[in-house]
Amino acid sequence: MARQSTSFVKADGPRFTLNGQPYTVFGSNSYWVGLTGLTTDEMDVAFKDIAETGGTTVRTWGFNEVTSASGDYYQLWNGSTPTINYGSTGLENFDNVIASAKANNIRLIVTLTDNWPNDGMSVYVDQILGEGQPHDYFYSHPKVIAAFQNYVKVWVERYVEEPTIFGWELANEPRCTGSTNATSGTCTTTTITDWVKTMSSYIKSLDSNHLVGLGDEGWFNLANTTDYAYE
Repeated sequence: MARQSTSFVKADGPRFTLNGQPYTVFGSNSYWVGLTGLTTDEMDVAFKDIAETGGTTVRTWGFNEVTSASGDYYQLWNGSTPTINYGSTGLENFDNVIASAKANNIRLIVTLTDNWPNDGMSVYVDQILGEGQPHDYFYSHPKVIAAFQNYVKVWVERYVEEPTIFGWELANEPRCTGSTNATSGTCTTTTITDWVKTMSSYIKSLDSNHLVGLGDEGWFNLANTTDYAYE
């Protein structure tokens, strides 16, 4: 029988530890496990298969922004007003994801928003500031930052005592531009890293148990572009 998760993974310099012993991150990017209508039995199969390969950790989405209620989603927007979905197609369903991961001794990296269209950053910008506004306003506009912090607070406070969560990941592939290439023209890597400092400090003010990561593609080094967080 798989062991239950009982302690938090910690950072020790460049290494991770669990109960004072080295912890190896090995697993899968199963972003879909909480968002495709899986039953709890099907979730168990997915995590069991990963665990049987020696997997310890799964990265999964903790976001799905929608403007009309359909399927599994976590936040519904009506104009500039967002409403968290606490029900069976929202956070209650993510409770099932956690329970299934825990039963298979898997820890979760939970990603809190997405650089790409229709389910993450672009929804905040479009709904709060209007369609066609620069993508990078997600990182700098006070109203957008406040809305995202409100969303993040719900997740972090709900699971602050849950050791099955390995850590919070701020975003999937954050860049100055999204799929529309709408940009203010002033976004630089500093814009993104300043946002990282703001958001990671905010999360840590609510949750000292969990690790916080960025979710960037930091190994890219493309000439004459500021699109990536590290150049």
